[in-house]
Amino acid sequence: MSYYFYLGETLLPVAPTAIDTTINGKNTTINLIDEGEATIIKAPGLTDISFKFMLPNREYPFANYDTSLRRGLIDYAVGEVAKRFGAGRLFGNSFSYKPAATFLDAIKDAKENVNPMRFIVTRMNFDGAMLWNTNMLTTIEDYTISENANNATDIEVAIKLREYVPFGTQEVEVVKDKDGKETLKVKERRYTPDEKYPAAVKITNQLSVLETVKGVGNGTLDWRAAAKRSGLENPLAKNLRGKVVKLG
Repeated sequence: MSYYFYLGETLLPVAPTAIDTTINGKNTTINLIDEGEATIIKAPGLTDISFKFMLPNREYPFANYDTSLRRGLIDYAVGEVAKRFGAGRLFGNSFSYKPAATFLDAIKDAKENVNPMRFIVTRMNFDGAMLWNTNMLTTIEDYTISENANNATDIEVAIKLREYVPFGTQEVEVVKDKDGKETLKVKERRYTPDEKYPAAVKITNQLSVLETVKGVGNGTLDWRAAAKRSGLENPLAKNLRGKVVKLG
């Protein structure tokens, strides 16, 4: 299996070997008179994600600084969120080798600037087929930087992320119509992330049109229509690197 971890727009050079995802419960237990206990079921709380990852301080053949999947799975996810929070380009856009300090500085900036960060995990099977994706806005809760002689100059970071849900107050004003009837009008609507998909994506790896469209739209987009719209006769072909797939 192949895992691709993104923080902001940047692919972690070495994918973590393990990841823990905790969906926190908010249920409460009450005591009933002469009836024992009962549970009041509530909506789930925020999701916590924790993992450790390696930041190389020298080039390795297994370290991945490629742009594969970036255009298709990142652009639509960042969207208006990056424009609003300025968090989409924390790590820059150059995918050549970067020392550990580049990533450490960016994580520090994201923590100190109190900006949420887009977190994406793309999971692919051994045959290259897309499995499922994790895609959410998160905040950096805690992170620990470890230096160990056994790792030479390389760095290990243990990080804990928490799901971020945009919220805010709405400012309203009282307005009167021509008959003197008063109504409330929202002056500025509460921000919500843009969930639209990009108009097109460029295939930068060995995925087919089917797998690319499925990955971008989480199964909600018509891959046959996308292939026809893009002039691609065989949507299952794997030799489409560089081709542009029109999604809408």
